[in-house]
Amino acid sequence: MISASGFTNVVVVRHPGDVVVSEAWGYATHRWQIPNTVDTRFDTASITKLFTSVAVLQQVGAGRLDLDVSIHRYIDLSGTMIPRPSRCGTFSPIPAGSPMMPTKKPARSTPTWSWTRRATRSWRTADFLPQFAHEPALAKPGVPARYCNVSFVLAGLALERVVGESYRSYVTREIFES
Repeated sequence: MISASGFTNVVVVRHPGDVVVSEAWGYATHRWQIPNTVDTRFDTASITKLFTSVAVLQQVGAGRLDLDVSIHRYIDLSGTMIPRPSRCGTFSPIPAGSPMMPTKKPARSTPTWSWTRRATRSWRTADFLPQFAHEPALAKPGVPARYCNVSFVLAGLALERVVGESYRSYVTREIFES
């Protein structure tokens, strides 16, 4: 039996015109033990990095983004811990290791994507900035790189700035629909 196996997910199987199976098991988040439902919306997480990379490189090809300039050219990061680059280069150290997830259970009325039963809105790219922008960098420029999610958030914000629309609408149109 699936529910006894520890399987955590939502399964919907459709046959033209009919839903054959529609069931949910386990938790939407084990951290707060919120049960999955067939209406639970999940974050797509790291797969969006691929879409971010493609979208940013489209804009590099179009001459609207430059990978060799500071992120500060595209995003106002004043008041954050993300410093402007030094005179010796364009690389800015950015905070790494931040949780990139809320550290406490949101109120039931908080509109989010995975821990409420029905999402009323999705996260915007800018919603992630406060999760890391006020944290100190873990290393100085020139120190070996470390895997970090926040650079993709910054890239998404730069993308939004140069295309004049949301990350979601741009990626939907230019990647999924083209």
